Amino acid sequence: MFTGIVQAVGTVVDLVDLGSTRRFSVQVPEFVGQLSLGDSVSVDGACLTVAGLVDAGFFVDVIGPTLDRTLAGTYQEGSIVNLERALRMCDGISGHIVQGHVDTVGYLESSIKTGNSWILDFNIPSSVLSETINHGSIALNGVSLTVS
Repeated sequence: MFTGIVQAVGTVVDLVDLGSTRRFSVQVPEFVGQLSLGDSVSVDGACLTVAGLVDAGFFVDVIGPTLDRTLAGTYQEGSIVNLERALRMCDGISGHIVQGHVDTVGYLESSIKTGNSWILDFNIPSSVLSETINHGSIALNGVSLTVS
C-alpha cells in the first residue's frame, strides 16, 4: 500500500521489450540503500515489484495487463516518473490509502491556477467516474488528489 505522496521523481533508463513483458530501470538516487529485491514501489501510481537493483536505482518487469492499464507501456528512455516506497505499518498517512492497482489511464484536459491552488480537469472513462466519490480521494500518476 501507498499514500499517494510522491517521495521522489525518477528517470526511466535501459528500457527493453521482452515480448509481452517490458523491463526498465529507474534511476532514483534518493532510494539507494532503501530498496531490496521483491519490494513494492509505486511507479506513477502502479504497484511494481523490484526485480533487481542497479547503480542509483532499480529495475522492474511489467506484464501485459499492467502495460495496458498504466503509462508503463508509453515510457521511453528519459521518461520522468513519480515514485513512492511501500507504506510501512509505522508510517504516517499524509495522503490516502492507495493500493497501486491501476484501473485505467486518464487524461488531463485543462489546468487553471487559482492563487496557491490548481483546478485540474481530467477525462476518465465513465466506468471509473461512476465509482468516484465527490470530495473523496483519487490517485493520478501516484499523486493523492481530492475530487471536487
